[in-house]
Amino acid sequence: MAQVSMQFYEDHRVIGRCVSSVKAAQAILVERGKKAAKLLKETGAQHVLYGCKIYSGDVLAAVQLYMIPMDDEEFERITGKANQVIVYAVHRHGEAV
Repeated sequence: MAQVSMQFYEDHRVIGRCVSSVKAAQAILVERGKKAAKLLKETGAQHVLYGCKIYSGDVLAAVQLYMIPMDDEEFERITGKANQVIVYAVHRHGEAV
């Protein structure tokens, strides 16, 4: 079974690390997506970044987990130049904030 390194972030710093199966890491991302959707509604943010999958070539190298509400400018600054990364975030579309 494939394994992946995971890092958990809070306030932009690592608060935990583990190694997990890729399947379990995906399940964690799904659950965090649900929490991020609730946080989006609660905060009125334009985006909530909750995770990234980082690849080295075709191989999943790491999963990073966050829960960061942000505006468009910060979201673009943080994710706009990402390379070999899948960004997991929820977004507010077409609503007045």
